[in-house]
Order: sequence, then C-alpha cells, then structure tokens
Amino acid sequence: MNRNKFFYHIEKIFQISVTTLICVLLFNLESFSQPLALGYDKFLGNAYDPAIPASFDTYWNQITPGNAGKWGSVEGSRNIFNWGGADGVYNYAKQRGIPFKRHTLIWGQQQPSWISSLSAADQLDEIVQWFSAVGQRYPEIDLVDVVNEALNGHNPPDGGNGRANYKAALGGNGTTGWDWVIKAFELARQYLPNAKLLINDYGIINDNNATTSYLQVINLLKQRGLIDGIGVQGHRFELMNAASSTLKSNLDRLAATGLPIYISEFDLGPDNNSQPNETLQLSAYQRIFPVLWEHPGVKGITLWGYIQGQMWQTNTYILRSNGTETPALQWLWQYLTKAGTIRSYQSGNWNDLNSWENYSGSQWIHPAASLPSVADDIIKIQKGHTIT
Repeated sequence: MNRNKFFYHIEKIFQISVTTLICVLLFNLESFSQPLALGYDKFLGNAYDPAIPASFDTYWNQITPGNAGKWGSVEGSRNIFNWGGADGVYNYAKQRGIPFKRHTLIWGQQQPSWISSLSAADQLDEIVQWFSAVGQRYPEIDLVDVVNEALNGHNPPDGGNGRANYKAALGGNGTTGWDWVIKAFELARQYLPNAKLLINDYGIINDNNATTSYLQVINLLKQRGLIDGIGVQGHRFELMNAASSTLKSNLDRLAATGLPIYISEFDLGPDNNSQPNETLQLSAYQRIFPVLWEHPGVKGITLWGYIQGQMWQTNTYILRSNGTETPALQWLWQYLTKAGTIRSYQSGNWNDLNSWENYSGSQWIHPAASLPSVADDIIKIQKGHTIT
C-alpha cells in the first residue's frame, strides 16, 4: 500500500471481495489498532522512546523518537554510536506502515560534547559522517527535522549559553545570513534522498515577527529546492495565550509558500508549576486543536507525549497513569471520528449486526443499522476483537 496511506486505513476499497477485505482486517487486528486520525489525509502522531507503550497505536498513526534520534544521544562518544532507541522507533513505524519522523539532525542543544572542541574542518567532516550514518541506517525515513530552532535568539549551534559551537563549520551566516542552514539542507538532500526535509522552530505562529523571520529562511531554502515542509512547534507556552485569529493568520502566511506544515511538539495544559487542570486543558483543546487540524496547509500534528508522568510539560498529559482518558482525549475521539464510521462492537460473525456499531456523528449506535461493505469509507476492528 502507498506509504502515504497508513497501514490500517480501509478507504473506499473497490474491486476486492468481501472475503479479501475480511482477511485484511483480521491481519491488522492481530497486531494493530485503529488510531484517532483514521480516514484523514493527515496524521496525528506522537513522540516516544525508548519503550513504546502498548496503547500507542490505539491513538497515534505517526511516531517520532523524542530524544533517541538526537546527535548527543546517538554519538555521545566520538565514533561510538548508540542506535538502540532510534532503531526501535523506526522499526515500530515500518512494521505498521506509519510515518517515521526523525528529530533532529542539527541543533544547538543535546549535541555531542566533543564536537565543539574540534577544528572547523574536522567539525564539518563529523557532520557529514553523522548525516551519512543516519541516511544509511534509516533509508526509509519519511520526514526529518534537518535544523531545529535556528532563529536568532533560539538555539542555533553558535556556542552561546552552553550550546554546541559548529555553526561556522557549516558556513556561518555567510552572504545570505543563513548559509549554515542552507549547507545543512544541502547535506541532508545528499545523504537522506528519500526523506522529506523540514525545518523546525518554536514561537512561530503565535508571533507575527517570528513568522516573518522564519519565512525569510524558508524562502531561501525553497528557492534552492532544499525544503519539503515547515515544522512549527506547538507547546502550551506558545499557543495557549495566543488568539486563534493570530494562529490562523500565521498559518496562512506559512501555507502561502506552497509547502506543507507539520505541527510538532504539541501539548496543552497548565504550566509545570501549577496543578493539573483537566477542565482548562479541555477548553484549550476545543479552541486550539481545530484551528490547527482544520487548516488545509497542516498535514500532520505530532504531540510531545501523552501519558501522565512521562511528559516534558508535566501537566499536559491526556492519558492518566492508570490508563484512563482525560476529558481532552475523550473529546479528541469524538471530534475526529467521522459520521458513518462502522466498527466492531464485539468479536463475532461479519454478517451479524450485533458484531457492529456505527457512529451517528455524536454517539455510537448498537447494533449497527447495516452490515459493513466495501463501499464504506472506514471500517474499524477494535483491538482484541476477532471478526470471522
């Protein structure tokens, strides 16, 4: 199946017998579930490593290694590579046919401590080796954050505030002001030829001036055919105090480039110094998530964790540690489930209406009004159910 259509999508399948369709569904059922964004032309994913929880594919149809893909995690000691965490995430994605997004190749933070002490020539040689190693190890990367947080005052590898110091080795500011970013993308195009190349940064769509600065870099890359998509971080401290109109307006500006937008590192909820507030979180999701999800330029959203006790932003979890869903996650199910979706209600026979339920647009109705057929947009077999 085309890798742009996620493995467990069953969308308008024609010229296929019901028997074959059932076999496809049973095969998916054995290993996988059907996630929140089933049936959409965009993904809703999450970041996770090293141990991916069993519930992951119940909700998400894209995955990013949160830390295991960063240079400092992989090559903490020069020429000694630890691929274990990233391998696990990559293999998980490929087994399920869902997009694997690599985060990140170039950044000022979480880089090898030894890189900054080298000469510029040796630094560039090591950067080339790093890109080459990633490309060879993961030839089917779908998307990659080539440069993360490059904007001035953010986290470029310029040696400021304890950051890695190899920006000059990539060309420094140069004649464009962004030669080092351009060089990084040239290397990525060379060594990761099958990946969609993204730039990624924070504080963008909530800030008109930051969007303007970001577009300057993006357009330099676009003019050279080096960029395939725009990454926009979506942490709580960026989005929750921003007007919806500002978010939409700046998404419009980015989308005018013709490049797809990917919301990365998304989380909503109270700050780390506050108590969890699920009512506030639900309200934030209901206001902000549709602005992002419904924008035609946005082709994917990646959350930055989802389980209580395992979050960078402590109070932004949407699955409690006991396995129960917060109101925000319950709302996501309702918001993203399409009217007309039919799913298994229990294990049973395909031709028994009691095996199925259908979604009216506001609630699940059991038994289903009719049996599923190859003409249905979405048929879901819930995890643990067997339909024969």
